[in-house]
Amino acid sequence: MTQWYYRRHGRSHGPFSPKEFKQLAASGRIQPTDEIRKDDMPNWVPGTKIEGLFPRLPVPPLEEARQRPARQRKARRFLPLAARTLLVAVTLGAAALALGWAFVWRH
Repeated sequence: MTQWYYRRHGRSHGPFSPKEFKQLAASGRIQPTDEIRKDDMPNWVPGTKIEGLFPRLPVPPLEEARQRPARQRKARRFLPLAARTLLVAVTLGAAALALGWAFVWRH
């Protein structure tokens, strides 16, 4: 029967049966960053290289990935526009107030 081992921070753990090893990965005791080796493998390999040991992360559809930066750019443009609009409104309000006071003082 094949025996599995993992190594973290230079310290080896094992041997484990294939079933035990899969359970360790599923429970999070073995990480994708750990080095892994079967008894018939000459070298340690990263856990990410062992097919089917760790679940794959879902990949967003290509179209959604393309549009995400466009949405982020729109959000970045909105904030300066809102700030400029507020600045213009405050400036016009101050100018109107100043003209009003000037008119009151002359009459």
